[in-house]
Order: sequence, then structure tokens, then C-alpha cells
Amino acid sequence: MSLTMTLGKRIALGIAIMLALMAVVGMAGYMGLDRVMKVTAFYGDINEFQRIVASIKGDTDQYVMALYSGMTEQGEQGFKGAVVQLDHAMEMVGEIKAHSIVDAEEKKKLDLSKEDLRQYKKNMAEYAQSEKIKSQLALEIDSLYEPLLKKIEAGSLWIDELILNLKLLMGLVNAYTNKSTDENWDSVEKNFSNLTESLQVWKGKVESSDQLRPIAEEIEVQRQYFKSKLQQYKDQVMNQRNYADCMNA
Repeated sequence: MSLTMTLGKRIALGIAIMLALMAVVGMAGYMGLDRVMKVTAFYGDINEFQRIVASIKGDTDQYVMALYSGMTEQGEQGFKGAVVQLDHAMEMVGEIKAHSIVDAEEKKKLDLSKEDLRQYKKNMAEYAQSEKIKSQLALEIDSLYEPLLKKIEAGSLWIDELILNLKLLMGLVNAYTNKSTDENWDSVEKNFSNLTESLQVWKGKVESSDQLRPIAEEIEVQRQYFKSKLQQYKDQVMNQRNYADCMNA
């Protein structure tokens, strides 16, 4: 059998080899392009995720600053915006994990990020709940002032210092509920002590009066209740600081 190839056969074989090589090169190019597209999509999602996280911080800041400034409507908008973006960010964690180029270790890190977002959302909800409680307490505290003042005025004798201390205290309490700083709380505590001290002095003066002694006892009950509400308000302020620290960590 002859092993000699004709010119036509040699040309045909050459063309076949060239086509095979082109197919291999084309497949390699396609696979390389496919990976480039996957990497591009991955980093596109990462950039979007970072943008969302940044917007969460912006909405949270808007919420807190609006509350601080008494702008309730803007505060609610900031809160709702942050919650929506938090939910979106947690959904995106799942989308990023689904990329084929993400390995097991990176998936664990993404799971931790999702847990951080979930905790952030929880802390923000707790912060908002504390704000609602504070608002209710502020109304309760304000409603205690007039009955206490009237009860003191019913004492008739030697009540000027008591009335003065109560009015000074209420002014400082209003300042604290509007701006809950440590300095304002220190002023509240100091002046509450003044009110307590002046009440003790007055109770001593009316101890022998069957008419005024019951009034002194009623004033003391109202004073203690007033103090308990102030402390509850302070507790909520401290809770909010803890939630804020967690969100900013």
C-alpha cells in the first residue's frame, strides 16, 4: 500500500489541522472571556454591596440627627430607608455567595457579614423602640409636675423653697429630655437632691400638724414616683447609647 499522499489530500489535512487549532484557540478564548465576565459581575456586585452599606450609614445618621433636632418625619424616613437598605444588603450577600469564583473561606466571611447586618438591624430596631419609650416617659414626667405643684401649694405654710426647687427642677428636666447629655443629667440629679432636702426640712416643720402631715406624706409619694420616671428615662438614654455604640463598632 502506498504511503504517499496526494497534494489535495495534504491540503485537506492541513486545513483540517488549522480548523482544529482554531477551535482550540477559540474555546480557550471563550473560556477566558467567560471568566472575565464572571469576575466583572462579581466585582460589580461587590461595589453595589459597598454602596448599599454606605447608604445604610447615611440613613442611620439622618435618623439619629433628625431625632436629636426634633424632626420626627425626617427621622422616620431615615429609619425606613435604613431598614430597606439593610434588607437589600442581606439579599446581596446571598447573590455574592452564588458567584462561582467565591470559595468556601470567602463564603464564611460573607456569612459573618450577613450576621453583622442582621445584628445592626436588631440594634436599630431596639434604638427606635427606646425612642418611643422615651417619648412616652417624657409625657408622663411632664404630667406629674402640675399635681405635685398643687399638692405642695396645699401645704400653705413655709412652702416657698419647695415650690422654687420644683420649678427649677422641672426646667432642668425639660432641658434633659430635649438634650440628654451627661451634664444635663448631673444638673437634674443635683436639683432633685435640693428638692428632696427641702421636702425633708418641711416635713420636719409640719410633723406635729394633723392637717399638713398627710399632705407631706402624699408629696413624698409623688416625689418618689417622679424620681422613678426620671430614672426610667435615663435608663433608656443609656440603652440608646449602647445600641449606637454597637452600630458604630
